[in-house]
Formats: sequence, structure tokens, C-alpha cells
Amino acid sequence: MNISLPTVKYADAQKQNAFFDEVLRRVSALPGVRSAATSAALPLIPKRKTPVLPEGQPEVALGQRPIIIIEQISPKLLETLHIPVKLGRAFTDADNAQAPKVIIVNETFARVYWPTQNPIGKHVVLGRGPVPSEVVGMAADVKNNGLAAAIEPQIYVPFAQISWGNMNLVVRTATDPHTLIAAVRAQIAAVDADQPVINVQTVEELMDGTRSQPHSMLLLLTAFSITALVLATVGIYGALAYSVAQRRGELGIRVALGAEKSDILRLVVGQGALLTSLGILIGTIAGVAIVKIFPHWVSSSLYLYKISALDIPTFVFTPLTFVVIGAVASYFPAYGATKVDPTEAIRNRA
Repeated sequence: MNISLPTVKYADAQKQNAFFDEVLRRVSALPGVRSAATSAALPLIPKRKTPVLPEGQPEVALGQRPIIIIEQISPKLLETLHIPVKLGRAFTDADNAQAPKVIIVNETFARVYWPTQNPIGKHVVLGRGPVPSEVVGMAADVKNNGLAAAIEPQIYVPFAQISWGNMNLVVRTATDPHTLIAAVRAQIAAVDADQPVINVQTVEELMDGTRSQPHSMLLLLTAFSITALVLATVGIYGALAYSVAQRRGELGIRVALGAEKSDILRLVVGQGALLTSLGILIGTIAGVAIVKIFPHWVSSSLYLYKISALDIPTFVFTPLTFVVIGAVASYFPAYGATKVDPTEAIRNRA
């Protein structure tokens, strides 16, 4: 369960920390609560980024440093969200404002900046801070920028050392989380009756919200694709049917001169195959060109997930689909052409 607590009224960081500490103590003691923690960001949705200077990287100006996701958390957040600590340790209550600055990095951060080294004990300068923070742990990678986006480097910092105005209360329960909402609200009100509580939702509801827009977009793209497929089929059929109607006299003469029905069928279907092949060739070349020129735009606009913009099966299966559609759409006008009466066709031509 997640609850947003916009505690911007606490100008003093010490009072703000005391508020969250008391809320966590009370909520953690509720029956049915396994663990509770606070976090500046929600799962899948980054809240804040900052320029950083990892140890071993060239000393550059602030504006040239990499911008990394940073998340202020209470000591039990990783445990509450079941994010394993692969190396080192998690935060503890001892990592307070008076203690040395410490951080936890995710696996991607360690892989990018210290690919062959142990990240524990390394130092990172955060933002404009003159004192570097020491890496005391490496957490497992989790989706931190949406379900479809690649995992980005991320830093966790103790909330007590870098406070933030708006925080989220994350509660792991042993029962249906909806049954504990009233009790959690009551404990927050007991600490500060004027504290607003907003955006109460479960993790499943949060994930449904992040999936809703891509899901709607994919449904829309599917509808457009089906429409394009139908239009292509109708277009091929219409073009060939019109061509057969215009060539009835020619086809009648061919039959009168001894052409077999199979010859007429082959002639018309061949024309359809030529038109279809030409369209497939132009479309494939255009598709590859667009993907090569705008790969990131294609991936983001089509919500591609773990699929390359230049997906080989797609570029093979789609043309084959249109080959089959073209053959089916060509067959019916071709079959109609075999029924042409040579006498009537020649008389009408005359």
C-alpha cells in the first residue's frame, strides 16, 4: 500500500524527520503490518535526478556531469519492497544527519561506473555537495523509469541526510491492504491532525495506472493496423476487379484464341502478385529507412518493450502476410475473368 504525504509545511528538517519517524513507529506496530518505510519516489516513477561525480571519473564542471536518479528513503524501504541488497548493507537508523554521508547504488550504476571493481567503499559527489558520499551497499536492479524503459543508474540516500518535502509511505501488509487504510490514516492523524493524506493505492493499482496509457495506445495501434490491413485487401481486390472489367474484351479474345482458364487465372493473379510485390518492396524499404533514421522515436512512440525497432521477425512476417492477402484478393477477380464469354466480350469490344 502506498500513501502520499506532502509534508511541505515542515520548514525544519529535524521536525520533518521526527514526524516521519513517529509515523513509521506507529504504523509498523499496527496488527497486520509486516513492515513500513518512506520514499520520495514511487515504484516505477522516478521523483528526482541530480548530477553526480563517481570516483574514478574525470573531474568536470557540474553541468557536464551525468544526471542520475536519486531517491531519498528510510532504512527499511528496500526490505519493504523486497529489493535485495547484493553487496554491502542496507541503511540503518545510525545513518542520520550527524553520521558520515552514505549511499546505496543499484547494479546498473555499479556496472556503468565501476564495471570491474567492487563498488563498496567507493565515493560519489552528489549535486553541489562538497563532501562525497560513501557507497555502503549495492541493491538489485528494479524498474525505475516505467515498465517498458530500460533500467537506469540509481542512487539511494538516507532521508535523514537529505530530506525532501513530499514523501510516500509504503506499507507491506499480511492481509488485504484496503482493510488497513483507515487504521493507517488514524495513526498519521494522531501524529499531526493537519497532515493531508492523498493518493492511497496498492502496488497493483499503481502498476495498473502505469500500464493504462501504453495499453490504450496499443489497442489504438492494433485498430489502425487492422484497418490498414482491410484497406490493403480491398484496394488490391478493387484494382484487379477494375482491371478485369476494363480488359474483358482482351480476355475474351485470348479465350477465343485458345487460352485455357488456367492461363487467364495465371495472368490475372500474376498481375496482382506484381502489384503486391511492388507495394511490399516500397513499404519495406520505407520502414527500414524510418527505423534507421529515427530508432528512438519509433521505439518510444510504438511502446516497444524488449523488441528492437528493427525487429527481423516483424519485417519478415508482415510481408508474408501481405503476400497471402494479395493472393487471396487476386484470386476472386481472376476467377471471374475465367468466366468471360468470348462471344459477348468480342461483341461488346466491337
